Amino acid sequence: MTQQTPRPPRRTNYNVRRKKKPAAFAALALLGLLVVWPLRALFAKGTTRRKVALGVCAAVGVVLVFLVADWALYSGDIHRGVHVYGVNVGGMAPGEAAAKVAETGAKDGTVALTYKGKSWTLSTAELKARLDGKAAAHDAYWYTREGNLFTRGWRRVRLWIVGSDLDPPVAFNENAVTEAVNAIARRVEVKPVAATVVMHGIVPVVKGARDGVKVDRDAVDLLLSRAALSGETVTSDVPTRKVAPAVSTAEAKVAAEQARSFLGGPLTLKYKDHEFTIDQGELGQYLAFVAQKDGPKLKATFHSPVTNGYFDYITSQIGKPGKDASFVEIAGGKRVKVVPGSIGHGVVEAPTVANMEAAALKEGGERVAQIVFGKAKPALSYAEAKQLGITTRVGTYTTGVSGTANRLNNVRLGSEMLDDTMIPPGGIFSVNATTGERTAAAGFKMAPTIINGKLEDTIGGGMCQISTTVFNAALGAGVEIVERHNHQLYISHYPLGRDAAVSYGSNDLKFRNDTKNWMLLKTTFSGWSLNVSLYSAPLHRKVVITTGQWYDVTPYKKERKPDPTLPAGTLKVETPGVSGESIDCFYKVYEGGKLIHDQVFKSVYMMVPEVVLVGTKAKPSPSPSPSPTGTKKPTPKPSPSH
Repeated sequence: MTQQTPRPPRRTNYNVRRKKKPAAFAALALLGLLVVWPLRALFAKGTTRRKVALGVCAAVGVVLVFLVADWALYSGDIHRGVHVYGVNVGGMAPGEAAAKVAETGAKDGTVALTYKGKSWTLSTAELKARLDGKAAAHDAYWYTREGNLFTRGWRRVRLWIVGSDLDPPVAFNENAVTEAVNAIARRVEVKPVAATVVMHGIVPVVKGARDGVKVDRDAVDLLLSRAALSGETVTSDVPTRKVAPAVSTAEAKVAAEQARSFLGGPLTLKYKDHEFTIDQGELGQYLAFVAQKDGPKLKATFHSPVTNGYFDYITSQIGKPGKDASFVEIAGGKRVKVVPGSIGHGVVEAPTVANMEAAALKEGGERVAQIVFGKAKPALSYAEAKQLGITTRVGTYTTGVSGTANRLNNVRLGSEMLDDTMIPPGGIFSVNATTGERTAAAGFKMAPTIINGKLEDTIGGGMCQISTTVFNAALGAGVEIVERHNHQLYISHYPLGRDAAVSYGSNDLKFRNDTKNWMLLKTTFSGWSLNVSLYSAPLHRKVVITTGQWYDVTPYKKERKPDPTLPAGTLKVETPGVSGESIDCFYKVYEGGKLIHDQVFKSVYMMVPEVVLVGTKAKPSPSPSPSPTGTKKPTPKPSPSH
């Protein structure tokens, strides 16, 4: 990285070594005559004012002639007496001087930086420091050619007497310096926090601003240059500069005061015979605080998503909503085409918001804002949709769907929430952010989910099949995967090592549209299969996916668990055992023959012990045999003889 930006060259033939001009020598000869004669007259006996004036004029003439002669002598070369880093470049053409300086290598120095207990050492040798000969020759050439007339003249005279040694600009490996400074910046820099206002009911609360800290990269460059020129260790605190926030705390307080003036009571919106009233307690949620360039840095306004949603509601009640342009699949899903939308009749946002803000400043029953109706243009027009350039399927994947009715409901609902999602260039798609929390209120039902190695019913069970299908479609498109998690257990009907589990608030699936084009995600649920396809302009990417071998295999353990409900000696498998194992999926994407993505997705599946229930219930004792019918009399014993 060049530490000093060279000035633009003012000549195009610096590299041509110029010959000394005869006129220069003639001027020097004339200089000698003009020096001797005026001085003789000036110091002769009986000097008069006329002679003094003549002497002064002659002296000025001498200087002028000297400068003209000097300029002629070095008109195409660096002036005599100029050195760069100890190298005498006087009398050289810039091209010759550049080569001469470049031969002199920079020295091996270091810059030791500290900041709040942290330290870094930058080596000029590791950063490939070198003297920038071309820039140095440029500076040497213009040393006597820039500045005002006095400065240029003084420098020329001085160079004849004592000379001057200039420090050359130092160049480094740009990528190496950027990487080194970025490593420091990650530990040092703090982003400024703009002050803002949040609404707690109808009470605006100011959140204060905080200054940021940024590494002064130009100052770091100067320190590196000093080390490279001196060959010594330059010690310094990390040079930083304060970064002011976009909105100060004082400016946010002004916006908060403006908000208070809007919240003096309920606000009624009226159109002909129709009235819509927003209660005072709810009015605060319709406010937004918007940063702006002109006027106050932060402004309280009713231009907000909540207000726009309310306008949509009013339009649906007494108007006709516009319909956005959309995309439909053609050619068996290989392409999409744009379907025009339609213009409706509804609330016009800007003038209606202006009426709301004017009415909100009034008191009592005068807080009534007139609704302005007009053409309700679609958010996405046909022309705008065409300009997005979305034409071709760039990634697709299909999975089979089965399970309970509740699970099928969740897969259908979740896929509908993702359908027709538009992803801008550089934008990140998130399953959790797109669907929001999966709740019963949103229509999700209880269905099996893997929790701690077991299937348990939870709200939204089945979303992991959607995220897995999206993940594989994104892999097919060759986009960057930002976040992905495997299931706790290996699921055999998904591609090996390519499942993707989601859980709202923790695990998510995210990918980045790292192309220059918009991207469209479409889903199709048939009842027994789910397809996810990504459409964009043709990407011309080559995707290579390979899967390694299983490793870190942990055979499952067997556990016995007494069960008093089973007869003693009875065995029953409560939980089948699953061995723990890991596998890696390697994902490489090429564009124009260049590797642009090289990611490894590691899947670690847990070991689940086999739990066997062992019956402990005692066997019942056998019942006694029943007696036969009637009673057998005992055989009488003979009586003893007497």
